Amino acid sequence: MSEKDIDISLSGDMLLLKGEKHQEREEKTENRYLSERNYGTFQRNFVLPDGVDRDQITAEFAKEGSDADPAENPGSPEAAEED
Repeated sequence: MSEKDIDISLSGDMLLLKGEKHQEREEKTENRYLSERNYGTFQRNFVLPDGVDRDQITAEFAKEGSDADPAENPGSPEAAEED
């Protein structure tokens, strides 16, 4: 999956994560030919806790996945727990 396959957005008090995955595999040998294709979409919705400053929310894409750090959002309850 690449960054262009993932969409992160805010709608009201919901953080929306949507994406589409494509996987293709092909193997050729002298006696056989294998071709597999997998496609799919996914969507996850997360309710934001009270007191979160929407303007301070950040997200970062990494090849292994995505990382949203509540500690970078000073008003979040999770950030308060780390103090």
